[in-house]
Amino acid sequence: MLIFFIPVALSLTVIIIKEHRNKFPIPHNYKRTIKHQDIMYALSGKKN
Repeated sequence: MLIFFIPVALSLTVIIIKEHRNKFPIPHNYKRTIKHQDIMYALSGKKN
């Protein structure tokens, strides 16, 4: 169940970000960097 839930949660997060992208005044590459770091932190449990 957990293996199925993680991709669904990630896809829902991406959909929400796409819908509300105009409300977030952040640079394009900044969003990608933060998303990558958050995923790495969620998977490993520690910051690089």
